[in-house]
Amino acid sequence: MKKILVIEPRIFLSKVLRLYLQNQDFEVQNKEFYADGLEALSQFKPNAIILDVSPTYPESLEFCLKMKNLEQAPQIAFIIITAHPEYQLFSSQLGADLCLVNPMRLNKLAEKINELILERLWFPSIKPLEAQDLA
Repeated sequence: MKKILVIEPRIFLSKVLRLYLQNQDFEVQNKEFYADGLEALSQFKPNAIILDVSPTYPESLEFCLKMKNLEQAPQIAFIIITAHPEYQLFSSQLGADLCLVNPMRLNKLAEKINELILERLWFPSIKPLEAQDLA
């Protein structure tokens, strides 16, 4: 089963993502705090990470930079969700494969997660050149 780590400080959105992704046959682990997300990387070993990035949570940007430098980063699909469209401009510099702006369509999220995980299986060291806007 494909594993997804969701790092989202807003509990309601975190639960919505977990329930939807579990319904799509993903194993999901939620973390409210970014520091817990880093710890979960080594224990849970996710195929993909969904991370909320916001200026309200400066530690979210720190997580991105730490994630980008991890040895296992090329094997993990990294998706940023945000309410701030300007983050799409530099999401790839943060190491993200994809940046989705809220509100997003959950069916497209699941589709993109599957595509990115498949890419990682076939081409683990190659990151996509551009993130796509699915809003």
